[in-house]
Amino acid sequence: MKVQFAAQSPSEFGNETQLIGGTESLYRSFRLVVPWVRQVAHPHDHTIPLFVAGTPLSRTGLARLKAMDLAIQADDVRAAAERIRPLARRTPVFTSAGFDGEAGVRAFFKCENFQRGGAFKIRGASNLILSLSQSALARGIVTYSSGNHAQAVAIAARHVGARATIVMPEDAPRSKMEATRSRGATIVAYNRFTDSREEIAARILTETGATLVPPFDDPMIMAGQGTAAMELLEETGPLDALIAPVGG
Repeated sequence: MKVQFAAQSPSEFGNETQLIGGTESLYRSFRLVVPWVRQVAHPHDHTIPLFVAGTPLSRTGLARLKAMDLAIQADDVRAAAERIRPLARRTPVFTSAGFDGEAGVRAFFKCENFQRGGAFKIRGASNLILSLSQSALARGIVTYSSGNHAQAVAIAARHVGARATIVMPEDAPRSKMEATRSRGATIVAYNRFTDSREEIAARILTETGATLVPPFDDPMIMAGQGTAAMELLEETGPLDALIAPVGG
């Protein structure tokens, strides 16, 4: 069986040496994932439930999911891969003999922690920003994020010479705020317990006519993020399961 785990940050999966050699902390990180993997690996055994993102899903539910209209198609991801070449790196795929032995699977790690900005977020942000017209770029770019997407937008905005305004919680990690600011972005801090980042961003958009680059719920963002999986499959070939974090 072949499985892929999409890595986001060095703190989750360690550095290259740790990945190749395998670590106890890495095993602990996936101790709840491995049973999930084994169930997904046997789709023809009707006594074993199917799972999606760690949530039980009936076969009826899976069929309904497959019948849904998708926000993006494979061609959108292919187009994104070409568009983001100037900014996004093709990150390495690592393996770990130690992890394979412990988990009983053949696993591949798509190491997006080596990506620009330290996460996969540059893929989606650059796909949207690099698609904007010069007139739209001249009016600026706005987003809201606690860190990774903020840095990605700042990197892409600087690349195209656009003004970036990032709405960030005042308790965001200082290192991420400084990294975002160092790339030329203007940060608007807010209290996550009393303020709405969406409302703050909406006011800025109304005042400036800028373009919103949302952190996740946009077809251009989704297509850009999908290029990580496309690169992976180009390198590994077909997989039995692909496991990735789901969220903003």
